[in-house]
Amino acid sequence: MGASDGASAGGENAGGAVAGDFARVQSAPLSSFAADVDTEGYAKVRRYLDDGRLPPRDAVRVEEMVNYFNYRYAAPAKGEGEPFAASMEIATAPWNPAHRLVRIGVKGREAAGEGQPGGAAVTIAKDMALEVEFNPAVAQAYRLIGYENRPESTEAAGNDRGDAGEIGAGHTVTALYEIVPVDVAGGGVEAAPKEASSLREPQEELLTLKIRFTEPLVDVSRKMEIPVIDTGAAFEAASKDFKFAAAVASLGMMLRESSHTVASDYDRVISWAEAGKGEDADGKRGEFIELVKKARTLSAE
Repeated sequence: MGASDGASAGGENAGGAVAGDFARVQSAPLSSFAADVDTEGYAKVRRYLDDGRLPPRDAVRVEEMVNYFNYRYAAPAKGEGEPFAASMEIATAPWNPAHRLVRIGVKGREAAGEGQPGGAAVTIAKDMALEVEFNPAVAQAYRLIGYENRPESTEAAGNDRGDAGEIGAGHTVTALYEIVPVDVAGGGVEAAPKEASSLREPQEELLTLKIRFTEPLVDVSRKMEIPVIDTGAAFEAASKDFKFAAAVASLGMMLRESSHTVASDYDRVISWAEAGKGEDADGKRGEFIELVKKARTLSAE
């Protein structure tokens, strides 16, 4: 079960699974984590590779690498009232085609003015956390990609006053889950009971995303629930942002020596990143592709 990805960190998510490893949905259907993701992990990896060294596996924070990049998430519509909007996408996991990859994106409402005095950030939600409840009729197992050192505890996930992170105006948070469908044997976990497959219906949701947050001047938390159905999309049909996020996660897992990247190698990561590069207005995606090439060269030495 891929203990190399998360067991050393000793962390647990709300379902009791070690972060980075697969958890059985029937025994641990809930997974929660804070939304205050840093992005410094990407800069650390970049410094190592620019210096001609592969980073130590424990220095690689996959979720920070993924969140370093900008994604085209829709912001809440003006006058909608909500401080943020969530977007979801599901397609084949490119490193293991038998599995599904879920991308969760949250984007904060844009600031009303031209900016705050002194460049101060505008907090539009506090104590924010994302919780995912998986449907055992559709999914037999899941794993949260990254977050090995910082999953939120079960107690904090249900506590209105737990510090689960903040989201500022216009900011985004991205999380990735790898899913083992009920009709897939093995896949790093025990096979699901046979009767589970018979429960599946075409329109049953794969998961429900639950977003808990507190508005800045309110002491009671609110919760939104968003059911998500897997339409069976192939990785090739996914959005450019999805492909690029998958490429970044794949590189991070390879640098962490993950046992989960069954079909990953540097050439494939480059091809996935190129397919998701898009316009690349800030040049960051092109820079990432060059970093993958450096990692490929260093790993061959």
